[in-house]
Amino acid sequence: PALRWGSAAAVILIVATGLVAWAMIRTQPPGPVAAPRNAGPPGMQVCGQPVLRSPYTYDGAAGPYRSGTPGLPTYGKPGSDFPEADAGMVLPPGTKDYPSFQLRPGVVYYLEPGTHIGSIQANKDDAFVGGFSHGQMTILSGGYSSRHQQAIDSNSSAGNQSGVTVEYLTIKEFTPAVDHAAINQEANTDWTIRNNTVTLNVPGAGILAGANNNLIHNCLSRNGQYGFQAADVVGFSSDSLTGGPYNITAEDNEISYNDTCDLEGRIENQEAHLDNHNPVPPRYRNANCGHVTGDGNQGGFKLWRTNGVTIKDNYIHNNWGPGGWADTNNANTTWTGNKITDNDGSAIIEETSYNFSITHNYLARNGVVSGLGNASFPSPAIYVSESGSDRRFGGVPPCPEASCARQAAYPRQSVVSDNTLVDNGGSIFLWQNSNRSGE
Repeated sequence: PALRWGSAAAVILIVATGLVAWAMIRTQPPGPVAAPRNAGPPGMQVCGQPVLRSPYTYDGAAGPYRSGTPGLPTYGKPGSDFPEADAGMVLPPGTKDYPSFQLRPGVVYYLEPGTHIGSIQANKDDAFVGGFSHGQMTILSGGYSSRHQQAIDSNSSAGNQSGVTVEYLTIKEFTPAVDHAAINQEANTDWTIRNNTVTLNVPGAGILAGANNNLIHNCLSRNGQYGFQAADVVGFSSDSLTGGPYNITAEDNEISYNDTCDLEGRIENQEAHLDNHNPVPPRYRNANCGHVTGDGNQGGFKLWRTNGVTIKDNYIHNNWGPGGWADTNNANTTWTGNKITDNDGSAIIEETSYNFSITHNYLARNGVVSGLGNASFPSPAIYVSESGSDRRFGGVPPCPEASCARQAAYPRQSVVSDNTLVDNGGSIFLWQNSNRSGE
């Protein structure tokens, strides 16, 4: 039967110095169970759906354009597509890199339908927008060239290039290294990445999210390591408590079939007749991965030292590794309304982190494969490891001045409640270490 964490029955209370981790568990009573609002096939599909089709249709001459030109994004006035921009530029298909010195701030760059091969270094408040015309979308490709590790990034030596928008593009075949990403590798702040297909980038991830980044309505599929990860790479905006990026939203994305380069590692299980088994089926393996070492950093997405991440209404499925993983000193992560199914590893991992909320999620058929690789240890749907509640990471002052206002909005406890769990490898698991408060 499905399990839900709620407000009755058994209570688990584990106390360490300065740290309280708790959760409440109950089994559902016999009889019909109300389906969560995101239950059942086909899920919240984004990949291949109309939400990814650009509303912009221009396929004419390249060069500067005025706002109001038919088929192109508008800019420069309240109510326009990009009110803060002051210029527009049409970029034609073809092979060309756009380094930062060629792009000026506050410009809408419209990439015409067709294939663009090359890398782009964004400037502050730029927008990179794809189109759709005569059945053709805009593709930005790296062609699996070692020259094109990043698709759209910035020149970090020039500082934080904030306020960038990336939308309605298919971004594929770039070669970010392991633990790197094709988009926003420098973790610039205030980026909005929406309505894109980000796929076939190896061996690293599709996107790296910095502080105040929003990932909305993207298809993040078949990337080498993760669909996305969140970390503060350069130090543009580190949270004073956790040391990493803050205020990140991932909403209404489809995150699927990531870790095609098998960072999960080979599976050994003699009883299951698995000997040096690659969990990635042959049809999903990418010949451009190169040599990688399975180190356990993989899955749908991963968070590092974040504060205030919202994971909402996503469809996260068929990733090799966990569906989502908050790893090391993350605080105030909210998981709600997600459908997380058929992932090799756990649906949700909260590891060495604080003050999380896991509510109203539908979790099915997770953790079955990874359990075969570690038969002596459970592979649960929700894995809470060395994590719990700490008033220093949320609630009322005192708190460090730089983050005090933000902290006041967060809860001071960890909650796992009202989730539906169906046919997962281990259902629910908690692990608490008394040394956690020293982290």
